[in-house]
Amino acid sequence: MPGSDRHRPGRHHVEQVPVGITHALLLDHGHVVAQGPINQVFTDEIMSATFGLPLQINQLPDGRWAARARLNY
Repeated sequence: MPGSDRHRPGRHHVEQVPVGITHALLLDHGHVVAQGPINQVFTDEIMSATFGLPLQINQLPDGRWAARARLNY
């Protein structure tokens, strides 16, 4: 819904998600992988499985998100 407060452009990196976003929708090739409160979607397990990489997801003190590769999977 263009012009709606509910419309947010897609992001491809967790670091690009603006502070204050409360919910996320994670897609893989057009299929919904996870949706809901952002802290329940942005988890190591969900993100690692979706991207096929061992990832560690953290919310930083300023509210932004960060993803880093883990050495062990």
